[in-house]
Amino acid sequence: MVSKWPFSRILDRRGNPTSFVALNGPVVTRADADLFATLRKQFRFVGFTSYTDFPRPYLDQNIVDWVDACEGWCHCFRNPAEFLPSGRVSQLISYSDFVDLRPNFPIDVEKRYDVAFVCADNSWKRYTKNWQLAKRCVTILSLRHSMRVVLIGVPVSELEGIESGNITFVPELERVQLLNVLSACRCLLIASEMDASPRLLAETLSLDVPVVVNRRILGGWKYVNRHTGRFFDDEHSVAAAVNNSIQHCNNPHRWFAANFGPNVTGRRLARFLSRIDPSFRETAAYLERWS
Repeated sequence: MVSKWPFSRILDRRGNPTSFVALNGPVVTRADADLFATLRKQFRFVGFTSYTDFPRPYLDQNIVDWVDACEGWCHCFRNPAEFLPSGRVSQLISYSDFVDLRPNFPIDVEKRYDVAFVCADNSWKRYTKNWQLAKRCVTILSLRHSMRVVLIGVPVSELEGIESGNITFVPELERVQLLNVLSACRCLLIASEMDASPRLLAETLSLDVPVVVNRRILGGWKYVNRHTGRFFDDEHSVAAAVNNSIQHCNNPHRWFAANFGPNVTGRRLARFLSRIDPSFRETAAYLERWS
């Protein structure tokens, strides 16, 4: 099994394995290290920055064999030189660039909420989603601006101090249920800073729902423009960003599908791999989702 975090196979347009495997995050456990050693005998490695600021924390350590193995890097960063090893080719390609739900998911639904925020019961995920900032934002949006907010997956222990007048609380949802709720929203709030490849952001744009995104986010910033959403800096600027995105971001899916999704990104990844290996002749390449 190759498609196991932090590894995923890179497939050709027919769904067959190529000679490349993606490294999406740090090799932590002994089982990961053993799998890395096995894969290295059969495949070449490309790094994908899918885990906070990986690989930067590991560049100055002695245990960087798995970082050195990556012949190129597909990254999410505004300033890649600050995060990536020197002397490697790199390209602005993220795991989330392959998302496109539109062909398989109905999106013409009634808008029941103005703003959604998706949290998690896991404390690490709450940290990466920046729940503390989001909590201040949704309080202001609901109380001062009378916006209809839906909070998804926020544990009960984290709800103290939140007045529920215009807020709907929904437990953590399975993926299809979550997408159904998001499609009924007028925008999604992304408060994250340490998210490198925000799949939920890309999925939301695929649902034709605009996004309001923390300006300091590591990855996913490239999806935000006048067609798709707005940036915000803190709880004092979030209301203006939400109103602006709701009023002026029409059909964000059209822009996203023209610039990302499996077909566009698959061709982009194939061109990148051919820079590493000129004998690579595939016209498109895809990341297999890890199990």
